Amino acid sequence: MTSSERVTIRRARPADADAVAALAHALSLQDSEPTGNFTPEAMRQAVFDDPRVRVLVAEIEGKVVGYVMFHDSYDTANAARGLYLNDIIVEESVRGGGVARRLMAAVMREAKKQGDVFVWWIAKPTNARALAFYKKLGAIQVPTVTHAIFGESFDRLAKESEEP
Repeated sequence: MTSSERVTIRRARPADADAVAALAHALSLQDSEPTGNFTPEAMRQAVFDDPRVRVLVAEIEGKVVGYVMFHDSYDTANAARGLYLNDIIVEESVRGGGVARRLMAAVMREAKKQGDVFVWWIAKPTNARALAFYKKLGAIQVPTVTHAIFGESFDRLAKESEEP
């Protein structure tokens, strides 16, 4: 029996916060991103205190083995609503067993259910395994340069818009 046949996909619950935070930590390590910020408490606040962010978990025999996090989005080029996928990760021990595909299918179902027509995400160009997986799903690769502002630059720019 493959992992996919035993997996259950469901909405995350507050009790899943420790498992999801641990998986997020593993993803951050894998992607050479900062660690320690997405704690179980941060997960609870992001997901259960703010309906804009949603998480689905993959569970095998009562154990969370993966998750996908996403939120609503809009694409002006296509004048269409969709979802933006923040994270997807599956425990190394069950990778290749169809768990990630089930998570991605569940996100597509969520998008279709609310009338959306796309799901958009980014991946690091060095993550060959993920890139091959996304290609196998039928995803197109769109060359982009991703930008982000954090910390002092964020605060400084936000302050420019403050009223005198």
